[in-house]
Amino acid sequence: MWTVYNSLKALRERVRQGYSQVKVQLKRRHDLIPRLSASVIGLMKHEQAVQTRIAALRNETAQILFCLSSRIIPN
Repeated sequence: MWTVYNSLKALRERVRQGYSQVKVQLKRRHDLIPRLSASVIGLMKHEQAVQTRIAALRNETAQILFCLSSRIIPN
């Protein structure tokens, strides 16, 4: 009789520990989401700045090449 009681108590404690571990993992995930979101936003802003700069450089290069090609080719 005592062994059944003790095994039930042990099982109940294992279930409580399992729930506690789930709560800890959910708390960690909840704490990580804002930091991940901030990282993504920062990376997005950086990527946007890089793409804008690349487009500007591409336009400058195209204008320079157009000016050079109009000088080289006689009319």
